Amino acid sequence: MKKIYWTTATCGVLACAIVIHGFAARHSPAPPGKMLAIKPADPIPIWRTVPDQALAAARSAGGDTLMVFDGPASGDEAASFGMAVFDTPEFREHAGRSFTLLRLASSPDAAPDQAVQVSTWGQRLGVSQFPTLALVDSQGRPYAMAALRSKDMAEAIKTLDSLAEIKVKRDEFFAAARSAEGIERARKLDAGLELVKPVAGESYVEVMRQILDFDPDNAAALRAKYQNAVAEVDINHAIQAEVYPLIDKGNLVGAVQRIDRLIAGAGASPEQRQLLLAFKGQLYFSLHDTQSAARSFDDAVRIAPNSDAAAKVLAARAQVFGSPS
Repeated sequence: MKKIYWTTATCGVLACAIVIHGFAARHSPAPPGKMLAIKPADPIPIWRTVPDQALAAARSAGGDTLMVFDGPASGDEAASFGMAVFDTPEFREHAGRSFTLLRLASSPDAAPDQAVQVSTWGQRLGVSQFPTLALVDSQGRPYAMAALRSKDMAEAIKTLDSLAEIKVKRDEFFAAARSAEGIERARKLDAGLELVKPVAGESYVEVMRQILDFDPDNAAALRAKYQNAVAEVDINHAIQAEVYPLIDKGNLVGAVQRIDRLIAGAGASPEQRQLLLAFKGQLYFSLHDTQSAARSFDDAVRIAPNSDAAAKVLAARAQVFGSPS
């Protein structure tokens, strides 16, 4: 059975340096039988390629992750000039002081689970150009992203440093929120989220919940701003954790009943209800109840006939019934 998705939602070089300690050591040979002190330099950071491993390493170190999306490794011009910059020792040394390095690229040689991780992160961040830089904090929350438009090394480093500043400012607002109360606290949290808005998404849902709590009557218009986003996260979680398991067990009637409760919930927006009704229509069709299936699709379109969700509903209806109504 086809599923409807409504989320708005995819080696280093070792270096060493000889350090000779002391004035005498610099100006005279070493005494017989005594070796000169040799201290290896820190290795130049490498690009990891498995997201889960890189994020775990960053989390363990209490640091952030630099993701580079550079497209297929097949001679693509954008990807080639991107890694020509990113793979230099100079860039890796600079970036490696603050970040775990992660390169995400489509590759026919990638393991299936790795390919899924790359695709998931690309979709999650809305990556549309190569190469693109994205920064993720130690809690797995993205906070900045930008496409690289220049082959210039200095410009690439400047872009990275500018993106890193976004987290500093975000955390200043979040820290100020902890010292504030009521609507003022909600406003501080909102200001922090605005800085990371292009890449925020589900990972900031707990911050959004706090905003709802501290603007309960929508006095600052912040409850209205975030309630649909929170509802979407909750609905998606319920679909993944409760509805799909019922479907996997063959309990389609139970899945329909759970969707009905989601539709009746106070938090669902009109477009979310449209997509839930279309999902319900698919389930009815699988139960061979074509009359209820058609009614669910029609009810979904009727909520907001000109919405983007309505177009998705009609496309799903066409797939189920073979042609639009």
